[in-house]
This record gives sequence, C-alpha cells and structure tokens, in this order.
Amino acid sequence: MARQEKFLEEVKSYIRSKEAKRFVTRELEAHLKQSKSDFIKNGYGEEEAEKQAVANMGSPMILGQKLNQLHRPKIDWSLITLFISVIAIGILPFFVLMTEETHLSLFQKLASVVIGIGIVVITLLFDYTKWKKYGWLFFGLGCAVILYAQWSGVLVNGRTYLHIPGIIASDMMITLPLFLLGWAGLLANKKINIYYVSILYIVSLGLFLNTASFVISVIYSVMVWGMVWNSHLERKKVALASAAYMVGVIGVMVTAIFSMKEYQLARLKGFLHPEQYSLSEGYYYVLAKGVRENAGWFGTSEPPGLAEPFSDFVFLALTYRLGWLFGLFLIVILLLLLARMIIVLTKVKDSFGRLLVTGSVGAFLIQIVLNIGMSFGVVPAVSVALPFVSYGTAYMIVNSFMMGVVLSVYRKKDLILLAER
Repeated sequence: MARQEKFLEEVKSYIRSKEAKRFVTRELEAHLKQSKSDFIKNGYGEEEAEKQAVANMGSPMILGQKLNQLHRPKIDWSLITLFISVIAIGILPFFVLMTEETHLSLFQKLASVVIGIGIVVITLLFDYTKWKKYGWLFFGLGCAVILYAQWSGVLVNGRTYLHIPGIIASDMMITLPLFLLGWAGLLANKKINIYYVSILYIVSLGLFLNTASFVISVIYSVMVWGMVWNSHLERKKVALASAAYMVGVIGVMVTAIFSMKEYQLARLKGFLHPEQYSLSEGYYYVLAKGVRENAGWFGTSEPPGLAEPFSDFVFLALTYRLGWLFGLFLIVILLLLLARMIIVLTKVKDSFGRLLVTGSVGAFLIQIVLNIGMSFGVVPAVSVALPFVSYGTAYMIVNSFMMGVVLSVYRKKDLILLAER
C-alpha cells in the first residue's frame, strides 16, 4: 500500500482546496482499488497489481494539476459584480434625493452596505451542506422568533416588530433566512410528504398574518411554494395543494372585502379609482402618476415630493431625479441579477442546494415585482423594499444572507457532485 499512498499524497500536494482533497482521495482510492482488482483477476500478484494500477494513473503531477483545476471551489464573479453594482446604486439616493428635511444617515447606509458585503463573504465561504440536518431546528427558531415578537415586540402602524434595544428593530422579514434554511432542510428529506408540508405552511403563515405582515406573508409564500414545487414531492399533488390554497385565499379575500371597515374600503377605492379620490386615499396614486409622467428620459432637478423616497418608493424617486434611462438601467441590472441566480439554479444538482437557491430566487423576485409594480401603479401602495437599494439594515441583512447562500451553493457545486459519486 506504500506505493499507492505515496502516489495519492503527491497528487493531493497539487490540490489547494482541503474539501477537494478529501473528495479526490476518496474517488482515486476507489478507482485504484477497482484497477488493482482487475489486474489480480488477470493473474498479477498483489504487489505487481498495485504497481500497475498506480502506473496506469499516469503522472501524479499532471493528474493533481488537472484535478485542482477541475474541482477547486468556483466563485461566480458575474453574480458578485451584479450584486456590487446594485448595492452601489443603493448609495445614490443620498447624493440625488437629500433635502434639508432628510434625517437619514449616510453613515448608517454605508455601515449597512459594509455589513451586507461582510455577510455575503462569510456565507459564501461557509459550507452550506452543514445546515441540511437542522431543518426542523431552523423552522422552529423562525416560529419562535415570531412568537417572541408577538409577546414582547412593539407595534408600528399596526404591524409587529421584533425589538431588542441596542441590537435589532425589524419586522418579521428578519425571520426569512431561518425559514429558508428550515424549509430547505425539511424538503430535502425524502420522507416528508405534502400533508406535513401543508400543515407546517398553514401554521407558519398564520403566525405571519397574526403580526399583520401581509406583504411579508406574500414573500414568504412565494419563497416556500417555489421550493415545494422544485422538491422531490409529486408535482400533481403540489399543484392540487396550491389550487386548494388559492381557492382558500380567494375566499378569505372576498370575505375580507365584504367585511371591510369604512377606511379600508376607502383605501381600496383609492387604488382602483385614484382620480375620484385624489384628495384622500387616491392622492398617492395620482402623485405617483404625475412623477412617472414628468420624469422624462434624463430626469429633473426638482425633488419628487414622494413619501418614503429612500425606502418603499426609491425606484420611482430615483427615476424622477435621474430619468427613465436610469430607471430602465436599474430594471435591467435587477433582471440580470435574477437571471444569473436562475442560471446558478440550473447548474446545481445537489437537492439541498437547489432548494436554497430556489427559495432565494423566489424571495428576490417577489420583492422586486412588488416594489416596482407599486411604482408603476399596478400594485397597491405597500411597505416593501427594493433589494439592496432601499434604506434599511434589516432588509440588507436578509437579502445579503440569501445572496451569500446562492454564491455558497455555486462555489461547492462541483465538489458536491464529486462527493456523491
């Protein structure tokens, strides 16, 4: 065995990645064992068979260099470039939207950018496969955080916020990374079925809705059902379950409409017929329409006059100041970011990794659709951030973690395939 061990050690000396060394050693040992067995069957002695098996592998230097090139961890520089581009655009509002009435801190925005980049780097370098066996734990922690917020949090505009003085103040969006890891771990388990999935979803969705986080409930639902659809579960059963939920949702919405209070009904009418309610609930929609029409291709020097121009309506505010050429550029960058994440998804064969990327894509997609749809007036005015562009540290943390997860899965995609051989 000395000759084989010496050969393996020399091959591994040319491989930089510790993870790749472990997987390559396992693969080469299996290959040498099979080759040696074939030589023994052809009449060679054990020592001579080992010698021939090693010789047939060729030069350990050339083999080691090839394996190092083939199995080294991959960095998706295209996705990183797009991420940096979007996060840089998020700083622009402080240079084009600042007024004397603005009390937001550029320093805090820069700090959140640094935190976001740090989270991406740390998550990128972490071995995401270690999360797989803790699905129930992460799911339980997500539920526990919501319950804790309901018990000891604060209400802001009727919504429950998790508030730990000096540490964090955030709505329930902060729990999405826990549920992302939880659902990926649960759905990677071949024993789980659509009935368990349905129960867990209904319970967790009820917790979200109980915090009055309707928009976050929508983001959560898109994330979860994207993962469920891309899991091992039979798609016919998933489709039937989805249809049942949609019927239930429509029923709840119809019931809610007929039981709306007067001010809630006025908000709905303001969205559907803004011109008729231009002095009340339709005021924002009329204002937003004017901002869209007056932006021009190259923008204007006047302030947009929008509420929340740094957060919920940052896309519309930037488009007004910098023009529709910039607005279209920002949309293209965001679409390229999503497209690159989808490309990563198509290249990942590991089931747990695919689930993580699927959930992340779903969460990013629905945030972008809701935020930009709101700016175009096709979605009611709701509180939803534009990933990496809107002001807010908590949302930066959540979206940066998901971006890091996608990069981590891509980084190890070839190593995972090697490990499964």
